[in-house]
Amino acid sequence: MAKRILEAFVYTNVWVAIAVASLAALTMVVFHQFDFSLIAFTFFATLLMYAYARRFESPARLSESTSRLTQWADANPALFWVSAIIGLLGTLFFARFLHANTWIWVAGCAALSAIYPLQFIGNGTGGLRHVAGLKLLVISAVWAIVTVILPAAQTGATLSFEVSWLAMQRFLFVMAITIPFDIRDLRIDSPSINTLPYLLGIKRARFIAHFSIFLAEVGAVFMYLTDFFSAGIMAGHLIAFELTSLLIYRSSPKRPDLFFSFWVEGTSALLFLLVFIFNYFWP
Repeated sequence: MAKRILEAFVYTNVWVAIAVASLAALTMVVFHQFDFSLIAFTFFATLLMYAYARRFESPARLSESTSRLTQWADANPALFWVSAIIGLLGTLFFARFLHANTWIWVAGCAALSAIYPLQFIGNGTGGLRHVAGLKLLVISAVWAIVTVILPAAQTGATLSFEVSWLAMQRFLFVMAITIPFDIRDLRIDSPSINTLPYLLGIKRARFIAHFSIFLAEVGAVFMYLTDFFSAGIMAGHLIAFELTSLLIYRSSPKRPDLFFSFWVEGTSALLFLLVFIFNYFWP
């Protein structure tokens, strides 16, 4: 029963929506400003867009191989659609509170997210996600914009060097936690998607993920030395990044799906919680 409840929580995209909202809230902790409407918007918009993207999954390499998510969605179509409808209604409601500057970035991310899963190349057999390496870059870029640039625009911060550096650090973190999902899907993804584990192998893909985390740690230290991060914010980042590195190291196609969909995905929420706690006690 507990496993079924957890799967419903994860596979209705609620957990990934919490992850995105947590990273947006993390940015506001760094800016020392808080806007609940923007955080709520990122939650519901993620709920909506991930439900949309799930409808365009690429075919598996083997006809008998399907992901646990696909199996769950086929067995629980009502819950899947309820989450999509809630995401749509929540997005429309909280969109009213977005500032004009924020809408420019929202429109760009929404357009890219809508086009990305479509198969419109080669008589409908290919699309952007079939371009080698593009999947990783698109996901990382969209998450970085949504969780850093949107909060900056909403709170009136300028696109300064510090904001750009934070966006790059967030890009590296998201790239690092996305690679394990490609490792998970190695046995079921279509070869045409050309993910890093398929092109380079699991060990090299894990190395790239670890190197991305290392660069994100360097970014955290640099932002502390330039007085953009407090000591507590830096400490929260470094501890969360080290725990994330451990999960990346243990990533394997043999791991159960919830290892990735709950634990690896949950590193975003962990990052927010650790930074929030450390910043509170060590400002």
